[in-house]
Amino acid sequence: MSPIKRKLLPEIAKVVSINSAQSLHHFIANSDWSVDELKQRRLNKLKQALNGQAITVVIDETGDRKKVKRLIMWRDNT
Repeated sequence: MSPIKRKLLPEIAKVVSINSAQSLHHFIANSDWSVDELKQRRLNKLKQALNGQAITVVIDETGDRKKVKRLIMWRDNT
């Protein structure tokens, strides 16, 4: 949903015209966020972009040594 290939703070900062990734980090870390509301808004935007098309989301962390070796699948049947 974004033209940015790697969703890293320095790349995001450049795209939104913020001079430093550290400034963006402080904005994100110190702002009053409702994580649940943000997740719901993100899900709503994704569903709107899919226009009712069913999807399967696969998160494969088996190649990440920092994560527990697992595979997560989520299917939206709505």
